[in-house]
Amino acid sequence: MTMNLSKDLSSNQRCAEKIVASMETLHGMAIVPDAGSKSDSRLSPLQMDTSEEKDRLLDNIEKLIMTRLYKSVFCMDDPHEEQKDLSLQNHIRSLSWVTPKILQFSLCEHDKEVADQIASAVSALLEIDSKRAPQDKLSCVTKACDHLFRAIKASTKEPANTDDLISGLVYITIKANPPRLFSNLKYITRFCNPKRLMTGKCAYWFTNFCSASSYIETMNFSSLGLTEEEFNHLMEQKSKGCYMTGSNIQGTVQQMEDNKQHLAVLQHRQEILFQKAESLLREINDWHVALQAEVQELLHKFPLEIKHQTN
Repeated sequence: MTMNLSKDLSSNQRCAEKIVASMETLHGMAIVPDAGSKSDSRLSPLQMDTSEEKDRLLDNIEKLIMTRLYKSVFCMDDPHEEQKDLSLQNHIRSLSWVTPKILQFSLCEHDKEVADQIASAVSALLEIDSKRAPQDKLSCVTKACDHLFRAIKASTKEPANTDDLISGLVYITIKANPPRLFSNLKYITRFCNPKRLMTGKCAYWFTNFCSASSYIETMNFSSLGLTEEEFNHLMEQKSKGCYMTGSNIQGTVQQMEDNKQHLAVLQHRQEILFQKAESLLREINDWHVALQAEVQELLHKFPLEIKHQTN
């Protein structure tokens, strides 16, 4: 299937139509006929496997196809999508002053556990654009939401409600400002297995994340409970650092120090590994020299004599 699709990429529109049709066919292969319906007695391998095996097989096929064709189908050289991405990213950058307090939910970022969870959530959102398979992009969204859920729970000492989750997703999305957000959401919606987007935890998180992204796109003074003058004044500010609270600065510095410590540990381990590798190489060379010397000594003590038999 991948080879057939890869041969015809000259026309973006035609390529998109073929890939969408192929992915719809692929996702439709998971549908098993009802027990009472008449169907061909020759079942395909997907129909004979268990539901879990079918899902795993479909995921692998989907990942293979979309990874191979990612550069050809993502954005499809659509200038409208590129402009939409840039516009949304600039808009999110102008909202960098938004805090949990403005969004009316509790988040104790001065707490190390909460700060670490928020940092992990932001990192997960930033990873979305680096992934190629739609299921991997969706997994990044799920990972970010899981970290956010734990951060809110650590702050409030109770499970997060829907309002807090949406507000939290708005906050970490603004904080991360992930590149090509619009195109990535469209890509996931278009090419990911529909089952993943309609049922289960991934579907729940993705739906909330899309809602948060839509809210950010249309965010204005009334949605934040500010006056128009206050909102415009904050939007015009060019320096994000001017609106960072002391706790945010402290949390960022602490995160940097932790990262430096981790890097130092990794560097130390790498040096030890190199030393052991060099020592092993020397031992191998020494063993080779010693072996040659022993062989020569044995040949000298017991020279080989080749006797020819005579008839």
